[in-house]
Amino acid sequence: MGVRVEWRGDELRESVRSATITAVDELDEAVAEAARGDHPGWTSRTGEAEASIKAVPAQSIATGVRGSVGFQIARGHFLEFEARGHPGDRTISRAMERLGFGFADRIRRHIDE
Repeated sequence: MGVRVEWRGDELRESVRSATITAVDELDEAVAEAARGDHPGWTSRTGEAEASIKAVPAQSIATGVRGSVGFQIARGHFLEFEARGHPGDRTISRAMERLGFGFADRIRRHIDE
């Protein structure tokens, strides 16, 4: 007696990939927003530094999905990382640490849509 199985792996893979891209974009936007509003280690006089914190849309790559959040101004790395004696605030890193938990749940929610 045989069993017939309908292979739907390609469909599942595409569903997970699409859900992951959506979840990465959603998380990155939330991290950028949180970083713009919470940076106790520095003060922006003009608002340019806050406005420059942006999320780059996620992309599908060979090994999965890649997204990023960062400063769009050259001196932004001085605010994030330790440099020239300044301790760095870890503005974006702290926001990602705070909001990144539950990422698998974000993906799962978008798969179920």
